[in-house]
Amino acid sequence: MVGDNSDVRPPADDEKWTGGIMQWGGAAGNNFSIDETISLKLDGVFFADGTFAGPNRYGMWDEVTSAAAAYSELSRVARISREGGAMATQTIALLQSLAPASDRSPGRSKPGEPRDADYFRAHAFQQLGWRISEARKRTGDEATVQMVVDWGKARLPEFRRLPPP
Repeated sequence: MVGDNSDVRPPADDEKWTGGIMQWGGAAGNNFSIDETISLKLDGVFFADGTFAGPNRYGMWDEVTSAAAAYSELSRVARISREGGAMATQTIALLQSLAPASDRSPGRSKPGEPRDADYFRAHAFQQLGWRISEARKRTGDEATVQMVVDWGKARLPEFRRLPPP
């Protein structure tokens, strides 16, 4: 059943946490309690088979599928380049033409800000450009190319989106 998650209920007595609070450091003897109401709103959910259900108001579908497509595309390019006999530096240059190197992580998009598919596609390539740049610093060109080729070995689900509720 697909819904708007308005059926979420508070936990029953036997579902409530009773284990206390663990703390490290800080002042001993503080009494902490949870006395606020917490509301959970799901904008969408992915199931293990790649099915997505939900209204997708904040672009979760686009964010996940754009990232998966970016990983797959860069991996395919690296594999084809390597199979064609290109040197690691040539393959890196090709990858950087698609996902430019960056010294700073572009970070995550801010929750609650609706975005479109173009934004998430560009963001995915920015993230991977930074990741490739960092890998080169740590492991060198050859190992970085192998890392990108290996991204293609991950089995992705067949993404499919259920009609919004």
